[in-house]
Amino acid sequence: MVSPKKKQKMEGNKMDAKVINTRALLALAAWADRTDQNRQVDVDRLTRDVDPEGVHLIRRVLLFHNGEPVDRVSVFAKVTGEATPARFMLDIPHDLYEAFAAADGLALTE
Repeated sequence: MVSPKKKQKMEGNKMDAKVINTRALLALAAWADRTDQNRQVDVDRLTRDVDPEGVHLIRRVLLFHNGEPVDRVSVFAKVTGEATPARFMLDIPHDLYEAFAAADGLALTE
């Protein structure tokens, strides 16, 4: 049996990941590039390499203010022809991060 205190601690450590599609990922990468964020990627290369039908995960690792609330996220992106996702960091608008669907409990199948 798990104590209520331990259960609360375990629930507080849930992965706060979000599921996004390729269109959303490319839009977030373009925003980071356009606004010259500290964490950004080569948008042209990402557009070329990312799976157009892919499902991607983002997870907040830091919330900060850069004139506006910004979330630094760890990205797991599905790359065309690869089994292992590409991992990189990206700075995105906080309100957009909150708008994406939570990945908790999501069962992804092939």
